Amino acid sequence: MNGAPSPVQMDDTMFNLTNSVICRVAFGTSRKGNQFENGQIKEILADSMILLSGFSVSDLFPSSVGWIIDLITGLHSKLERCFRNFDAFFQKVLDEHLDPSRLKPENDDIIDVMLGLAQDRTTVLKLNKYHIKAILVDIFLGAVDTSSCTSVWLMAELARNPGVMKKPEEINMEDEFGLNIRKKVPLYLVPVKYNWEGYKT
Repeated sequence: MNGAPSPVQMDDTMFNLTNSVICRVAFGTSRKGNQFENGQIKEILADSMILLSGFSVSDLFPSSVGWIIDLITGLHSKLERCFRNFDAFFQKVLDEHLDPSRLKPENDDIIDVMLGLAQDRTTVLKLNKYHIKAILVDIFLGAVDTSSCTSVWLMAELARNPGVMKKPEEINMEDEFGLNIRKKVPLYLVPVKYNWEGYKT
């Protein structure tokens, strides 16, 4: 008799999956764990999303008054720390791609394509490393966090509506999409009460 299935932290699992997929597409390798020098990727992305959606006095008063208020409130230092983390990480990735001893992959990733455009003198589009880093920030922030949150929301909705879960289970993936999927264990979604107090701390 099999033991009871162990619970899975869906937000961490989906975040790691999405991060791995996006990194493989954008950077050519699946980067896991501590990607940044000063913190885990999930913490850095969470801080970035808070800063992007937060209120900045400099947005209303672009002069020195807004900058001084942001400096006093600590917002400026948070922005600088976030910028340094992303800049160091993307510079490291660019250096790896520009390394002459790097093995040429079978398929180019997004950075290879952009570096090719930057080195092409015949194109009208003139890219430099700052443009490439800015595009990578958009890809990273726009893809990893939003995709993982959407996946977690989808799983939560399936757990709340067990009847809906039966529909995807009845689909024959091989007949419908040509996919050969091997089931290891059945997936049971059970909503559990979350400890929000522990999350806040």
